[in-house]
Amino acid sequence: MANREMAVYCFDTLVCHYNNDETPPPAFDDANHPLFVTWKKIVNGGEPRLRGCIGTLEARRLISGFKDYALTSALRDRRFPPIQSKELPFLQCTVSVLTD
Repeated sequence: MANREMAVYCFDTLVCHYNNDETPPPAFDDANHPLFVTWKKIVNGGEPRLRGCIGTLEARRLISGFKDYALTSALRDRRFPPIQSKELPFLQCTVSVLTD
């Protein structure tokens, strides 16, 4: 169910946050599912390290859910300091959509 366009939308959301811009419309259907957004950062060319991961087990509309959790996982995961704009080139984003 999760696809590349969903991860791209999360990345666009974070980039637009730092550019004070509107996130472009996503290229996926707005279904209703639990979801998670995970950010990892490549450090010194090594394995990507967890930088943030937050989601919900309650079903959410995917578009608003990914927009909310892209920022929440990047900026408000209490285990890590907020992701800074200078980290963007080193980030990877993955998404999970939970289904029956």
